[in-house]
Amino acid sequence: IIDAAQGVEAQTIANCYAALKMQIKIIPILNKIDLPHANPKKVAKEVESIIGINSNNILECSAKTGLGISNILEYIANNLNPPEGDPNSELQALIIDAWFDNYLGIVILVKIKNGYLKQGAKIKIMSTQKIYSVIQIGVFIPKKVNTQYLQCGEVGWIACSIKKIHGVLVGDTITLASSPSKNVLPGFKKIPPKVFASIFPISSDKYISLKQSLNKLSLNDSSFFYESENS
Repeated sequence: IIDAAQGVEAQTIANCYAALKMQIKIIPILNKIDLPHANPKKVAKEVESIIGINSNNILECSAKTGLGISNILEYIANNLNPPEGDPNSELQALIIDAWFDNYLGIVILVKIKNGYLKQGAKIKIMSTQKIYSVIQIGVFIPKKVNTQYLQCGEVGWIACSIKKIHGVLVGDTITLASSPSKNVLPGFKKIPPKVFASIFPISSDKYISLKQSLNKLSLNDSSFFYESENS
């Protein structure tokens, strides 16, 4: 998605080449065509000359007004292949993301690669071997709604009353505890910390506040880890 007012940026090129390397089909879209200073024809020519995509194949839209959105949805439905997978195989669900909810605990965004997942099922996170019960399950359309199950190929969210996000790692595989998959989905690896820092409050009476803030951050970011130290 490219800003029709700003044109092609460095991140556009980087993301495009990353997608090509992964053999992902690219659908170029110019957004914000409703802005007075937008120049979609000029930006389309930039895309063609820099990235190599034919300017005639670039879609235009305004996410703010809704202009062109129906054309994008129709193009996606007609040009992208349906998800692959075996609905009758053992469950393999890829963890895409996770975040903390004050009422549900850790909410996990998953893609069902094989099999299917029902509400009430007991699942196993394969890297930790920990077992949880699926309390709630649903999808985004785009608002969050509850469903009874997720089928093969679908992307949705599950809540299992998990309290700590560090037990839910992006890229990990979820399977059923009763009939687990023998194999994990490829590509997952635990990422060790890359940056280390010691943080202290200016005033000692701010220590509790700092600790609470770090704890909130750790609930929503599995890549962040901290521990207290005394000197």
